[in-house]
Amino acid sequence: MLQNLANFFADNYLATILAAVVSYLFGSINFAIIVTRLYIRQDIRGLGSGNAGMTNVMRSVGVVPGIITLVGDIAKAAGAVLASRAIYRALGGADMLIKMSGMNSPILIASYLSGLFCLIGHLWPIYFRFRGGKGVAVTAGMLAVVDWRILLILVGIFLLMFIMTRIISVSTLTAVALFPLVTYLMYHFHPFREQGMGDTYVLICTVLSACYAVIVFIMHRENIKRIIKGEEKRLKLKK
Repeated sequence: MLQNLANFFADNYLATILAAVVSYLFGSINFAIIVTRLYIRQDIRGLGSGNAGMTNVMRSVGVVPGIITLVGDIAKAAGAVLASRAIYRALGGADMLIKMSGMNSPILIASYLSGLFCLIGHLWPIYFRFRGGKGVAVTAGMLAVVDWRILLILVGIFLLMFIMTRIISVSTLTAVALFPLVTYLMYHFHPFREQGMGDTYVLICTVLSACYAVIVFIMHRENIKRIIKGEEKRLKLKK
């Protein structure tokens, strides 16, 4: 199966390169920066924690701008995945359409990779001097298209932890840490497998989800230090 996957990307190298570039450009659209400039004409990276993400927008600008930021970041990731699939359809030909029918495994892998390039764009946006957010909403947006079941489980974990702690970073990191495990369990058991998904694809999806988790943890390293010291703040919203 690894050979089949390698052949898939080799046969569609142009589509793969174009999908990666488009996904990165989608990710570089940072709604935290855009929304904050529209609302208060300031750079969110100079306010609060300095992070260009939903939580800092909520704290520093307001709830409504924070919600708009969240929706925008989720939408851009979903748009990146959908755009990449459209690129494969346009450049892959009839055989590609057959491979893509029923959300087959090769395009599932391609979707995870598209989300990763969108995440890279979000973290290091070309439009905003390569300084962006931390990638949680982008990961959620990718999952909204790739597998909403995994997203619902992780959202449930996040909400449970938030009710218990009222600390967004703790809730986020708990859900993200469980992302690879949830992915493996979801795809390992046959009733939940995508059509044509073998054990190799299950492993690849798990590894890719672990890549998302590692990146998000690295971007939250300062939060982790504060959590360990007991200094991480509970969420307080700006009116």
